[in-house]
Amino acid sequence: MLPGEYEFGTEAAELMEITSGELEVKLPGSNEWVKINGGGSFNVPANSKFQVNVKSVTDYCCSYL
Repeated sequence: MLPGEYEFGTEAAELMEITSGELEVKLPGSNEWVKINGGGSFNVPANSKFQVNVKSVTDYCCSYL
């Protein structure tokens, strides 16, 4: 992902693994931004929306659970 702010929606639960780069994520039901660096990950529940603020070019792997 290129730097910027994005909102994504899910149908299935997801595991987002950040392989390189840096972003902040705001998960459903939270008002707090959480910083995730390369090597980190986060889970997103099914049927929800989440926001990311990408700070530098970021590579990721999304697995549907």
